[in-house]
Amino acid sequence: MTKTKICNKCGVEHPVTYFYKNSTKAHGVQGECKDCWRVYDAEHRMYLNGKRVNKTHPLWKPGRYKTLDDAWSHTEIDNKTVEGHVYVVSNKAWQGWYKVGKAVKSEDRLNNYQTSSPHRDYVLEYQEAFDNRNNAETSIHECLRSKVSTHKNEWFYTDLQVITETIQEVKYINARSAKEVTKTMDETIEGFSKAQLSEDR
Repeated sequence: MTKTKICNKCGVEHPVTYFYKNSTKAHGVQGECKDCWRVYDAEHRMYLNGKRVNKTHPLWKPGRYKTLDDAWSHTEIDNKTVEGHVYVVSNKAWQGWYKVGKAVKSEDRLNNYQTSSPHRDYVLEYQEAFDNRNNAETSIHECLRSKVSTHKNEWFYTDLQVITETIQEVKYINARSAKEVTKTMDETIEGFSKAQLSEDR
């Protein structure tokens, strides 16, 4: 006789094979049937290219998506978070040319490019994380335009090393600026504390 179980959600009796396995449960399966679990999954979980995204992610949105661009518009993405990557991609169809762009996740943007190529031949050459990907990309583009004579929008015809070193330079400058701001704030707070202590006396 086929073992059955009543779904905790819909109340319908199903064969136990119609429940996802879960060794922590009394019957070794989920309390909800597969139909109810799929509904819950669609309404309460986010998957990006097959990988589950934590609810704490600023771009979390229930559903299954191939890329973040499928879940949000570029404007919405920019409004929700400024952290992310500046990346470099290439395609063998345009030897010597490299695209320098920005994205919340470089791999996600790469997948988006691949959909436009029947050969899926875009390559992620390099990536660097920044607290503000928008400002970083702008600075990097400005530096590259002063170094590289041949360029068009976000594409640059040069050696990859020139681009990666420029990105690293901007990363270093940003880190140094952040330290200087922190130091200034610490000195201001320390000065205020000493002044306050003097007044209290």
